[in-house]
Amino acid sequence: MVPPKVRDILLQSRIFYFTFSGLGIVAIMFLESDSSWWTTLRLIIELIVASLLYIKSSESPGSVVLDEIELQSHSASQGSLEQLQQQIPEKNYCEECRIYQTFRTKHCKQCMRCIPKYDHHCFWIGTCVGELNHRQFWAFLGSQCIFCLDGFFIFINQLDHYHEVDEDSEVERYSILFWYSFGMCCMSFGFMIFTGVLFFYHSMLIMTGQTTWEKTKRDKITYLNFYPKFYHPYNYGIIQNLKLTFLHQGKLSNWDPPPLDQIQRQINIFDNEYYSCC
Repeated sequence: MVPPKVRDILLQSRIFYFTFSGLGIVAIMFLESDSSWWTTLRLIIELIVASLLYIKSSESPGSVVLDEIELQSHSASQGSLEQLQQQIPEKNYCEECRIYQTFRTKHCKQCMRCIPKYDHHCFWIGTCVGELNHRQFWAFLGSQCIFCLDGFFIFINQLDHYHEVDEDSEVERYSILFWYSFGMCCMSFGFMIFTGVLFFYHSMLIMTGQTTWEKTKRDKITYLNFYPKFYHPYNYGIIQNLKLTFLHQGKLSNWDPPPLDQIQRQINIFDNEYYSCC
């Protein structure tokens, strides 16, 4: 059940998204341009793909369905083993949902529930980015960046049709359609940068087995503080990390972290003891 406030924000976001995209397509189709029919068709296909992925990103990020009593019993049996307590971090208890959270789970105040492999809450898609919809969100960012990049260059070329110089006074004249195209050009550029940066950032997170929450709040996450600073307990190598993100088949993974005495040195080109790119 989506909270009313979240649903209202999602509705406004979708209205803005589809209105902006529609105005861009109309401008390219009906205003003067050097673009061929293939260019317009290509842009429409890009918009359809991005829109479908945008809607798919709003699907459930996953739900924690473990029984409360079963989790408490499991936690108690773990707690009785002193050696295991020293080797594996303890699970957190969610006061709102009244469950022991599985590792990588966080309670979202906007969605009012616990989200497995929580990344962040995104008002654009009206839900959290979590384990089951991270791949759709990543694909949406990439497709939207391509759509905006393509539109940006088309609008740049379109500006020449609405700009002229008076031969007598040498005064430059700009029509209303020039400023319309210029505005669409600026918006395309802005969204291209925004989605492009996010696309590459989430690509880095996926390849290194991290989430936005874990990357930005590591110092406050108990199960990560349990390990050395530059060790990521869920970084299983690029290939395995990609499989867990893109080939999960709608099933939640078991994110039990490795025992402290079994961790191995990791090679991470993005974040290590010598430098951090993000």
